[in-house]
Amino acid sequence: YALAAPLWALAGGSVLAVRLLSACFQGATVFLVWLGATRLLPGRPAVAFGAAAVAAFLPVQAQLGGAISNDALTHLLCVPLVFAAARWAERGNTVREAALLGVLFGAGLWTKLTVLQMAPLLALGAAVGAARGRLSWRDAALRTALLVAVGLAVASPWLA
Repeated sequence: YALAAPLWALAGGSVLAVRLLSACFQGATVFLVWLGATRLLPGRPAVAFGAAAVAAFLPVQAQLGGAISNDALTHLLCVPLVFAAARWAERGNTVREAALLGVLFGAGLWTKLTVLQMAPLLALGAAVGAARGRLSWRDAALRTALLVAVGLAVASPWLA
């Protein structure tokens, strides 16, 4: 809502302008789903196209794409977190990745607290990476904790 307020004021109180902003967030979400699937599964463009199609044509996604709500931005911020969990399971993670994704996690928390549900998914991705020997269990736990701590610090009302 804080991102939409200046646009609404600049557009003279136009609801259409704010709906278009939500549609842009939705379009960017579909693009990120396609991009993430392309990078996660190189050589399988049909899977990436299918993932993007699902993201674009789910009825709730289509409805939220034109609505004035924080959901479109929340989805946009969660897509990279989902693909990060999958990549961590495949190859492990770095301290830098965990910290950067923590910032994204915190930005997601600013939009909607339901983004907290991403933390167990990220922990699972790191745990699978550790089970596959991509990183140690200690590093998996510490990097997941770092991501969550950075995210909570970014979303903290004391920083606002």
